[in-house]
Amino acid sequence: SLGDRFTLTAGLRYSDENKDFDQLLDRVSGTTGLSLPGFPVRYLREGKYEAWTPKLGPQFQATDDVMLYASATRGFKSGGFNFSSANAIHGYGPETLWSYEAGFKSDLADNRVRLNGSVFQYDYKDLQVQAFITPGVTDITNASDAEVKGVELELQARPTDALSLGATLNYL
Repeated sequence: SLGDRFTLTAGLRYSDENKDFDQLLDRVSGTTGLSLPGFPVRYLREGKYEAWTPKLGPQFQATDDVMLYASATRGFKSGGFNFSSANAIHGYGPETLWSYEAGFKSDLADNRVRLNGSVFQYDYKDLQVQAFITPGVTDITNASDAEVKGVELELQARPTDALSLGATLNYL
């Protein structure tokens, strides 16, 4: 708390993940039941993924009924390996995300109406996506960067104790 109406949330997280991958791939003859030439193949891989993920979020209570906020947060998803395909040797890298959001929350008309709104943007780097390799086989792989922008408005009204109404509008 930085006064009667202003608060600040700040944090920092460090993630350190180690993954070991051990896969034995064998292909056998349907007639003899013996391994085909060059098989079995063993994939041994290790992955080390680390990231700092900060968060900063100021909040201002403009009135008793209206609060304004903003935030900037970094997210992290570690990389890994695919069990399902012969491309397991390659694996995939980590994904990072910067999330930015600003908005307001309000309770109006003696708390019978709630109106909230926000604008946001997500900036992904090395987005992890599913890639279809062959029928029935998918791998996770890193795509390019991606960006999502949007606006949200939410309205909840309680005109009587027996009736609640709600509406939400989103634009991405």
